[in-house]
Amino acid sequence: MRPGAPDPRALCLGLAAASAALRRAMERGDVDLLLAREADLRALAEELPAPHGWGALREATRDALSEALDAVRAAQGWLDRQGAEAEAAAHRTQRLRHAYGRAGA
Repeated sequence: MRPGAPDPRALCLGLAAASAALRRAMERGDVDLLLAREADLRALAEELPAPHGWGALREATRDALSEALDAVRAAQGWLDRQGAEAEAAAHRTQRLRHAYGRAGA
């Protein structure tokens, strides 16, 4: 590890913690927190050295990155579902307004 470079072990632990925080935000349904944790996760991942510099921590780093990617994909899927549910609710509301609007005319 070169002087001044972030400690890969600390980065791996940070990635694991950020992945868990992202999943907790998703479980709570907190979109703002989810987006903040996702940004934290990306920032940590960008600090990791290039794969050839992982050395003895290659497997741990790969596992941490894999878990981070899984967490981000799960969060993206959750956000997509939330958007689809909101869109469906808006369509239902629009249909109800249209139906009740015609009934009252």
